[in-house]
Amino acid sequence: MIVKIHDSWHAAATYYLDTKASTFETNQTDTEAKSQALTLFQALVTIAKLHMDENKDVPTGTVEEVLPNSLFRVRMPDDELVLAYLAGKMRLHRIRVLVGDTVELVIDPYGGRARIVRRL
Repeated sequence: MIVKIHDSWHAAATYYLDTKASTFETNQTDTEAKSQALTLFQALVTIAKLHMDENKDVPTGTVEEVLPNSLFRVRMPDDELVLAYLAGKMRLHRIRVLVGDTVELVIDPYGGRARIVRRL
């Protein structure tokens, strides 16, 4: 199975394997060294996957009203109304958001507007 991971994770894994390759015992066979290196790399991939799965609790809401300048009034599941704007990639690709659509939001930690990042 081929897993694409972030470049920094790949660089860290390559560096780790290069430094560990010099510390492998000299009496190990080539297959034992490869097997040990593969085990280390699989451990790093597992850590990378766990790191990517941390952000699964993304807030969602339903668009209640469309306002000018790509602004939307979104109702959260707890009946709170939030003012949200359309993310740049969604504007760039001209993804349309209509009243009644369920959207994924990124909430501003300072209490400003939310950003709509995905239409579900």
